[in-house]
Amino acid sequence: MKKTAIFAVWTLVTILTLSGCAVAPTGPQGPSMTVLPGKDKTFADFKADDQQCRQFANDSLGGQKSAAGEAAKALGITAVGAAFGAAIGGALGGTNPHHAINAQTGTGVGVAGGAATAINTHNADANNDQVRYDHAYVECMYANHNRIPQSVMR
Repeated sequence: MKKTAIFAVWTLVTILTLSGCAVAPTGPQGPSMTVLPGKDKTFADFKADDQQCRQFANDSLGGQKSAAGEAAKALGITAVGAAFGAAIGGALGGTNPHHAINAQTGTGVGVAGGAATAINTHNADANNDQVRYDHAYVECMYANHNRIPQSVMR
């Protein structure tokens, strides 16, 4: 019983640690491409356009995601993985006298799989958000008569 309690504590610590690692910045921090000032635009005009278009792009994503919300999502995915792993480990243990060991092993594997899934999900979401942000930013800058290099438009 003592081993089970110790394992449960380590599992919880692992879940919290890995979930914290799964959360990166909460959305695009800016455009990932170069836009140049339009013909006859001053640098001040270009900076004003840039600020306006960054806000437009951010708004097109529905605003910034909250760090707490992203952390909760990662923790939830990791916890589901841990529960699923424990259930599978327990079921595979059956009448084995080392039943708790199988549930513990399943929990550990579930935590690792859940954390990996949380990280992968977050990275995919972040990449999609960056692409959407960049498209909105480029559209806005182009509409304000700034120059978009050809390599960006491909």
